Amino acid sequence: MIQVLLIGRDAAAWGGALGARGGAGFEFNSVALPAAGLRQIEASPPDALIIVESGSARRAATLVRAIRERPLGQLIPILVVGPSPDEEARREVDAWVGHEQGDAPLWGALQQSLGLDMGPAPHGFADQRTPITPIVPQRQPRYPSPPQPPPNYGASNAPPAYYIEPIDVAPRALAPPPEREQAPWDRTPANEPPPQAPWNQPQTVDHGSIFPSSPSRIHDLGGMQSGVDGRAIQQKLQAVRHKDYYAILEIRQGSETEVVREAYQRLYQQYDPDEVEFRVAHRFEAELAEIRDALEDAWAVLGDPGLREAYLSQALRG
Repeated sequence: MIQVLLIGRDAAAWGGALGARGGAGFEFNSVALPAAGLRQIEASPPDALIIVESGSARRAATLVRAIRERPLGQLIPILVVGPSPDEEARREVDAWVGHEQGDAPLWGALQQSLGLDMGPAPHGFADQRTPITPIVPQRQPRYPSPPQPPPNYGASNAPPAYYIEPIDVAPRALAPPPEREQAPWDRTPANEPPPQAPWNQPQTVDHGSIFPSSPSRIHDLGGMQSGVDGRAIQQKLQAVRHKDYYAILEIRQGSETEVVREAYQRLYQQYDPDEVEFRVAHRFEAELAEIRDALEDAWAVLGDPGLREAYLSQALRG
């Protein structure tokens, strides 16, 4: 089974088209954001990688450079579907295909990068040979061990393992234990009813401790007071989809690593579902996950001095 990972917002559509061509011998997995793709590469490296970029070639080239700098990045074939790049970016990948060319050139480039000839086999002429499993005879020992003599259970001087009580000896009767005098604190007064068990006593429930309503009570219970509501989540989602990494982290271009780290940690905690009001976090669960993946993507590039310098130089040229 050949595993191929596709990264990009349109990766699922391209993966479906390639899956129809590859058949059962291929497994195509797709992720929308680069940060999720980098985590999946580190957890389970695929046999080939396809980057689908519908925006600019600069973003695809930056992601390719980030993958190549990883330990297994030089061993994985990388193909890109996106706008036409410059010659330097084209040399970093195995193939660069345009969106308008369709999936046929991409399928051919994928076969070539994997060293496969996956042409369609004629119908009815598949290989019908059944593999033969060799029968390996069991090896007998050269010098078999002599048979062991049966155990001897004859008379011996060892003491018996049990004791038989004589029949004519009656068992000795045990005396009943003496009655214990009841302690004063255990005695129940004659005119007082017995106390009720704790589970029979009426209970009062503080509904405020179970269903907090006021903001102060939510804060006392460790509630979520990050100040993020549904409108802020929608605005941040538009920003991470259409702006560059510096705007995603809300910092100026050229900021140093410490500034990038502080901005990333602040925003990552601010959009943590555990820090957002429960109903808002439940309603915008997918949006919060996409925002946090974009923050991780921006930190992966801007947190590395080498990648940050390359990204900034390309941003200034663009």
